[in-house]
Amino acid sequence: MIKITQPTTFAEGFAEFLEAKRLEGCRDITLKHYQNDIHVFLLYFDENMPMADIENNTVHKFFSHLQDRGLSERTVHTYLRGLRTVLYFFMDNGWTPEFRIKLPKVTKTLKPIYTDEELKLLLRKPNLRKCTFVEYRDWAVVNYIMGTGQRLSTILNIQNGDIDLDNGMVYLRHLKNRSQVVLPLTQSLVAVLREYMKIRGGGTDDYLFCTAFGKKLTSSALIASIRRYNQNRGVEKTSIHLFRHTFAVKWVRTSGDIAKLQRMLTHADLSTTQLYLDLVYDDLKEDLDQNNPLETS
Repeated sequence: MIKITQPTTFAEGFAEFLEAKRLEGCRDITLKHYQNDIHVFLLYFDENMPMADIENNTVHKFFSHLQDRGLSERTVHTYLRGLRTVLYFFMDNGWTPEFRIKLPKVTKTLKPIYTDEELKLLLRKPNLRKCTFVEYRDWAVVNYIMGTGQRLSTILNIQNGDIDLDNGMVYLRHLKNRSQVVLPLTQSLVAVLREYMKIRGGGTDDYLFCTAFGKKLTSSALIASIRRYNQNRGVEKTSIHLFRHTFAVKWVRTSGDIAKLQRMLTHADLSTTQLYLDLVYDDLKEDLDQNNPLETS
């Protein structure tokens, strides 16, 4: 059992929180998110505020402060969710009085996905005699995301040996929730990867989507590269995550099978995947109200 000392100030308690999360195996990026959320909190409150003084009104004051700054519903929700996790940790250890923290509701909106016309431009194969390796790799990346719906962090960690072309499968060993999953690949994607891997080369332990020098890509490098790729093809939308979002929305609209979509997106909780179903149904309802003859005649 992790032994935690008795802190007296918020800063001391938060330091204990981060250390406990490290020992639990939280990723560095997750810890960074907590630090960012609490940094905003401590810009408003003193980091040396006594633990015993933290109460429900503390959260309400912070909520009002965020609203006064004109932040979006989503941003306010994110900051409060991070703070809630920390404060519940304090409560579980008996450092602060127990109270319930209710997060504000966020208005659900359906982000504009890539249109069929945009996807046609982005999925058009480049001329191998004229294009650079980077353009060809980015084309392969776009095909991969639209064929699997995988998130950026997963894509960056896929190695050549994780791809089984003969059986049309990919072994995902570096997921956000630290689980390992085997997912199918479509015949079209297998054909794309077969050619790409022949050109890419490398050993089984080398990363599938690499730099022009065969090294592992960073998230910022691939995000910037896909942005240039999209712009060079005349597509104004440049978000790499939007490919995953497009995959999910199209899946729901054509299939509606949320359980299978959950597995493809490697969501640990079905409720996360359910959000796509709710958003798409809201979108379809709006279209129906606007275009249904009974409503417009």
